[in-house]
Amino acid sequence: MEFKYISEIIEGVSYTLNVLKRDTERYSALIYQHEGTLNATNERIGNSNDVTTKLKSYFELLRSTNADLGMTPEYSCPWNIMISIIAEQDQWPSDGKLWVVGLESLKKSDLTATIANLENDNVCLYFDREVIKDTKRFVDPIAYLFRANIKGEDKLLVILQFKTHHMGTWGPGVIERDNMVKGREIYILRNDEESVNLLTVICSEAMNLHQNLDTAVKLRLRWVDTPFLILNPQANPQPAHSDFIAFRNNILNGERKEILGLNWNNVSKIDNASLVQNKSSRSGYYVKSNEIDFTAIKRIRGNHKLGMYYFFFGKDRHAFLLNSTCNAFLIENTSVNIIAGTGPQRRRDGPQVINSYIFSDDKLEEVTDICDSHISYMGDLGCKTTALLNPEGCVIEKEMLACLCSADVDSRYHRGWASVDKLSSVKILDAVEVNRRITVAEDLSAESVRARKDYLEAIEVLNNDILPDKEHLPKALEGIKKKELIVGFSDEMSGPIRKIEQQGFRFNVTTPQGEYVVATIGYLGTATQIEVGRAFNKLQSLFDPENSFTRDRVIVFYRNGGQLLAKSAGEGGGFGTADNYNSNSFLK
Repeated sequence: MEFKYISEIIEGVSYTLNVLKRDTERYSALIYQHEGTLNATNERIGNSNDVTTKLKSYFELLRSTNADLGMTPEYSCPWNIMISIIAEQDQWPSDGKLWVVGLESLKKSDLTATIANLENDNVCLYFDREVIKDTKRFVDPIAYLFRANIKGEDKLLVILQFKTHHMGTWGPGVIERDNMVKGREIYILRNDEESVNLLTVICSEAMNLHQNLDTAVKLRLRWVDTPFLILNPQANPQPAHSDFIAFRNNILNGERKEILGLNWNNVSKIDNASLVQNKSSRSGYYVKSNEIDFTAIKRIRGNHKLGMYYFFFGKDRHAFLLNSTCNAFLIENTSVNIIAGTGPQRRRDGPQVINSYIFSDDKLEEVTDICDSHISYMGDLGCKTTALLNPEGCVIEKEMLACLCSADVDSRYHRGWASVDKLSSVKILDAVEVNRRITVAEDLSAESVRARKDYLEAIEVLNNDILPDKEHLPKALEGIKKKELIVGFSDEMSGPIRKIEQQGFRFNVTTPQGEYVVATIGYLGTATQIEVGRAFNKLQSLFDPENSFTRDRVIVFYRNGGQLLAKSAGEGGGFGTADNYNSNSFLK
């Protein structure tokens, strides 16, 4: 890779792109998660079927929304669409807008002739002509389209950037390795020396970026101090592969860096097989900020409803991943780094979905509710817990319930344990990026499925086996045995808010009528005494040491040697006792 500023390849160029500004206003992005069938041969990689109508619909929407950034994934856009846009001036992006278009491959033999037909007095088109010397068959390009002033004249600037490294040798990777002309140049867009810088790494190039950004290159690009927005358009079967995780970690290790990844959607195929292997495309923003408001549950729920799911990577790292079935999203986001305004005006609170779109007869139509699949997934597993199956239930409260019922809590934060960034299911360990959220069910990787099943089992065993068996509940729950108990959070109010909110969502037992019940129960499955002790201590530590009443209402159920046992504080309020169920229990 050779990194070049646009001013190094186009003499006398100047432009101002909204997405590169560092002011307090949010920019808008309309990103397109392509749906189609990818066909890969030794001659080309692109769509198997005619997707002209779909892409026309996207670009019509891009113009009508007036989004500051448009982006399509690798290999998604046919060349006839690009040619028609360039040919008609009223089809161009407006001033300040940037379109980044992942094009189908193009035969090297057709490259020069195609470009010659596109250039005119109003269009300046650049590509690295050295690639023609390569002996292989086709190029894998992205195109930048934006209006620029070139030597005093306003023109449409079209820059083709060719993929520099083939993908791993799975699926079409062998075809890329054997037939793709290797690009040499990565272009950097910036309004001026103080603006945000933008560069694009095409799919598997991300795996090589760290090697190519050596000390000398970083020094020349002022990498450490300069804000960068890195785009990563993909046609990627394995977006959660360890090399892509390493790419994201390496980028976010720096300051003032942000990634926008975009893949094909999970309905797409490669020939007759699914293109995205584990059904999670992993499109979305990877953000570094210490200014996300975790009390803004309404914002998080609103994004979730429109298909953007939040994950906490720890400290100041966040992922806002997009529903993998949806086709397009209009998103507003703050600049990678803001220098305008004053401190209170510079807050970087993460992206927000404004509208989501799904194809209807090849036309993108706005939808107001994107299915996250978690209710149907739980239904397929035989879930009966109302708190989980309620479509109107808060998705964050469902995550809280999953963590509390499985004793998977961070007790260091006591009443604040249920803050979104403290929820174990919402956290992603950056080394593996396993989606553990019970309300985001599209990820079918083995680790993700296992985590969701563990959470669901804890809730279901408590709700369907343990709580209904009142006769054998431990002595600590003697005062509430006569009530019909279920897993869930109480709806009982205390003034304008629910009591359970006042208490930090630390009690996970209620009645079908939503009555407030003081009890915290967890289920571990088969566990050792050490594991049980740790879980019991974590749940008890949610409460103040001097509050013996609430601490005595903490129970941890588990299995050992085929028996169901319960660990509680006991009548004396000590460290804990284990109650064994007798022979007429439901485990008989």
